[in-house]
Amino acid sequence: DRWQKVAKIVGDLLDEFEQNYPHLPFAYLQATMQKLEDLGKVEIAGDVWAMRYSEIRLAKPELSAA
Repeated sequence: DRWQKVAKIVGDLLDEFEQNYPHLPFAYLQATMQKLEDLGKVEIAGDVWAMRYSEIRLAKPELSAA
């Protein structure tokens, strides 16, 4: 529910990511965030590729019409 800087998320994940996937560039994390937004799993304010100037949060679940 709370917005967080994309740069902070990438920074927090970077060490573990590099240990587990040394052959992938860290831009893969940003591409994954973009894909998650396309799928409606997260919301991104700004351009995910401009990490310092964008924020991300989990998407709010949609209410089903009953």
